[in-house]
Amino acid sequence: MLFAQNIKIDLGADRIAQNQYFTITITANNERIKSYDAFPEIKGFQRQHTGTSMSSSFINGTRSLTYSITQHYVPTKQGTFRLKPFKMKVNDQTVASNGTTIEVSAPKQRRRRNDPFSMFDDFFNQQEESYEQIDAEAYLSLHTDKNEIYEGEGVLVSLGFFIEEQSYGILGLPGNINEQLNEIYQLLHPKNALEELFDLPYQWERVTVGNKRFIRFTLHQAMLYPFTNEDLVLPSIQFEMQKFKISQGFFRRKKRDGMQTFKSKAKTIRVKPLPPHPLKDQVSVGQFTLNESTTPNDQFNTGESIHYIFEIKGEGNFSTIAMNEPTKDTRLEIYTPDIHQQIQKAHNKVLGTKRFSYDIIPNEPGTHILKDYFSWIYFDPKQAHYDTLISQISLQVAGESLRDHSIASSDLGDFYNQIPLTSNHLVSIDTINKTFYIGILFALVMLVTMILFFVRKKTD
Repeated sequence: MLFAQNIKIDLGADRIAQNQYFTITITANNERIKSYDAFPEIKGFQRQHTGTSMSSSFINGTRSLTYSITQHYVPTKQGTFRLKPFKMKVNDQTVASNGTTIEVSAPKQRRRRNDPFSMFDDFFNQQEESYEQIDAEAYLSLHTDKNEIYEGEGVLVSLGFFIEEQSYGILGLPGNINEQLNEIYQLLHPKNALEELFDLPYQWERVTVGNKRFIRFTLHQAMLYPFTNEDLVLPSIQFEMQKFKISQGFFRRKKRDGMQTFKSKAKTIRVKPLPPHPLKDQVSVGQFTLNESTTPNDQFNTGESIHYIFEIKGEGNFSTIAMNEPTKDTRLEIYTPDIHQQIQKAHNKVLGTKRFSYDIIPNEPGTHILKDYFSWIYFDPKQAHYDTLISQISLQVAGESLRDHSIASSDLGDFYNQIPLTSNHLVSIDTINKTFYIGILFALVMLVTMILFFVRKKTD
């Protein structure tokens, strides 16, 4: 047994009879098992059903939850077999096992000395069980909550497997479930869309379709945000389930009967371009509201730092939300904001907040209306128009003007930066003129000398 944080692998007994199971169990404490790699193959064994369980306990008044998934293996013959060391990725954590050696002995007799029905064991063992094929009422459905959206608007995509309650047990999840889910993810992730993936594999619930009760397994769920006005094309999906035969005897037993393939219909979501607007290539799309606040104070003074929060809340693609740089002037000094984002995926929606925290220093007394500096434009797909979140806060500032101080402290350029490096010694204007004339005379002498040199050389 080896641990990876709060996830571990447990191996079953290493000495079993041929009619007993060997098991491998992955267990997570206080964390659902959302994804895991395929269990390893064991030479001399066949993989059978997979079982899931959840248990809770209270330790010192604190509730602890344990989630487990167990893979059962049945030996095909007697002997000694080696389970090699292996690794599995569970919830994005890598968990390792050292493996073990498994000894398989002759089948054990199930008869118990004090069992009053043991006299019938030989009779039942001599009877050849008859299995029948039963067709399960089940189907695979690819669903979207909208058939037409604007560019940048979210559309919920869900892939569900539905099986009628009375047919439950005829079909089971296959051993390659994770490989199938990975392939489904690739097929349902268009290249022209951003994605928020819901962590919901293996989630199931009872639903009513028509007049029948079904169990729905959610295999894939994601919110897609197209970043072009090209349509979102979702292909037909194939999914395999393990099929079983059911015995006709008094004791209803199951027997593997190969795989059954289910197929969903393809879907295309029409994507409309946003209406004309100077910023249509920059705006976010969704339904948003504004929460804002400042340092709790009724009166501010010039030169003092004010903390201002511009928080956008709502439903949409928060990764695209960005604030324009506030208008600059000498009245307020506004510094680069700290940005904090929080996303919540629940009830088939992607909700969130994005907070921009600014530090502001006023240089002028008076009333400063923050809507002149802070606003954010977005497109509301439900109302089909552009809207703007505008600050409603005014700052009342007292104190003396610091505008001249602000100018003096600012960078005035290279010319002024050279002033401290230049000598302040006074030079006579006459001295400057004499130096100028001497320079001209020297240049003339050099010019005459060069002319005489070239003339003489040409004569020779």
